[in-house]
Amino acid sequence: MRPMHSILLTLSIIMLASCGTINSGLNIPPGEEFRLGENQHGAFTVSAENDGDVPVTVLSQDADGTRTKLATLEPGAIAKQQFDANTVAVFLNETERGAQLAVTIKGDTNLTMGYASE
Repeated sequence: MRPMHSILLTLSIIMLASCGTINSGLNIPPGEEFRLGENQHGAFTVSAENDGDVPVTVLSQDADGTRTKLATLEPGAIAKQQFDANTVAVFLNETERGAQLAVTIKGDTNLTMGYASE
């Protein structure tokens, strides 16, 4: 194999290894938010289905802290959102009951994940 082909093959393998899919159930306590991607990362897509009985607000948060509302997932609703590199996906439960989502994350899955109070 020629050196250039070896380099391209190696780069392709590295890129594929950093991309993947995560499937998970997500429970968000009352009055809390789940934050995905507060670290340095590439772009990713989240598909979410609201399996619970309370609405969940989906927001994106830029590096400067600016939040943009993307959707409100009513019970039974499904949404798919693309998030740019170094953008935080925020799933907000503003109700007094717990929320449940089924999520699939594709793209860069090397993401920090955690809960925060509103």
